Amino acid sequence: MGAYGTEGPKHAPGGRLHRRDARFQHGLTYRSGMPPPDLPLDLHPSDVPLLVGVSGGRDSVTLLHRLVAEGMAVEAAHVNYGLRGADSDADEAFVRDLCARLGVPLHVHRVPPSGAPAANRQAWARAVRYTFFGETAAARGLAAVAVAHHADDQAETVLLALQRSASLAAVAAMRPRRDLDRQRFPGIALVRPLLHVQRAEVHACAEARGWAWREDASNRDRRYVRAAVRHDLLPALECLAPGTTERLVHVAAVAARLVDHRRQATPTATDDRLPLGAWEGLGTDERNAVLAEALRRFLPNVDLRRSRVEALRVLTDAQPGRAVVWPDGTVWRERDALRFVAAPPASPSEATVVVQPRQTVAYGRRTFEAGDSLPMPADPGRDPHVAYVPLLAFPLAIRPWQPGERLSVLGASELPRISGLLTRAKVPPSERDGWPVVTSASGDPLWLPGVRIGRGCAVAVGEPCVRVVFSSESQTSTAYF
Repeated sequence: MGAYGTEGPKHAPGGRLHRRDARFQHGLTYRSGMPPPDLPLDLHPSDVPLLVGVSGGRDSVTLLHRLVAEGMAVEAAHVNYGLRGADSDADEAFVRDLCARLGVPLHVHRVPPSGAPAANRQAWARAVRYTFFGETAAARGLAAVAVAHHADDQAETVLLALQRSASLAAVAAMRPRRDLDRQRFPGIALVRPLLHVQRAEVHACAEARGWAWREDASNRDRRYVRAAVRHDLLPALECLAPGTTERLVHVAAVAARLVDHRRQATPTATDDRLPLGAWEGLGTDERNAVLAEALRRFLPNVDLRRSRVEALRVLTDAQPGRAVVWPDGTVWRERDALRFVAAPPASPSEATVVVQPRQTVAYGRRTFEAGDSLPMPADPGRDPHVAYVPLLAFPLAIRPWQPGERLSVLGASELPRISGLLTRAKVPPSERDGWPVVTSASGDPLWLPGVRIGRGCAVAVGEPCVRVVFSSESQTSTAYF
């Protein structure tokens, strides 16, 4: 159960912390009555203005207070997954109240609990969270997204990395600063201003200043591996060898420096493609380093495991058109390169986008611009990127096409499969799976944007319709209706 934190180390019933006094963890001591020093923030001038992710927990609340105390231009973002019922709503209410008192603009994303998968919910939640953060930062013109990971989180990440991979890149763990997602959110950084600070220091600072926070009991659920590492494995290692946390953090820093040095001496990918000639003359380890760096760079939400690097190495020897598919992205074997394609946003609101007249909506990296109602012109043209849609068909829905789905093509008697239309239009295999189809309010396919227009868009001259324009970063189609 969640509960409001109150001033100092006291907590409301049901929100018990079950912890030792944070002042005495990891050898940290402060004289009675003396507050700990302010936590130093690792930030660059280019990181501001920034968006800070605030769950309501102690770490993110402390980070928000410190950013505000430094007088930085900051906005906050909170995701309510709805998975804990009333407790999730109480977390949101707490964050709203906190930001109102601090004078910080807040952006909240509420996710229907029905959208959560039965398995791997933590990865799903992370994808939803960072997608929302990126979209909000981009819309608000913010330079960076700040999250409250600290040194103990880094130590846990190193242990988890060693569990699934022995690669140097995996052991490098979290970086204080990296691109959030170059493909979807270019120019926006992900920063961790507290990564050099231990958990005990963060907690002591919050308690000494009487800052309130929320407790999430699911963080102690040992069914999640990280929770078991945090509450069982790492404390046991500290008992056996005090200072283990600091040493693990140091190992991550050394690994990061070695990875960066090797990266500078190793050819890598540009844009979202890795030319197959990039590793000619390189040994196996260096080739794996190239693949691991490309994976980290272009699909940052995909866990960097040895098995995934091996899968990419096998893909380089496969026929063009083959792909390796993971929940957070796909890598395609093209004729002379590997192409990295991030998965569509995980938020359920992104799966289907609704558009009305006089609206412009985004669908991934594509946009649909719907105008006002107008009489159907005598010559609507033959551009498959522009459709004149009957006014009665609105509201339109934009969604990914489904396997086996067909489109009744305007001006033809055929009823071809959409997959075939995409192939004949020479849409690259790496783009086909996420290609949108526009349907009427009743769900009937009307238009395969950029490829073919359906019979459902047949409108008599002079009848009311709406002109809809489809824009894509890669308009590859040359098909006409």
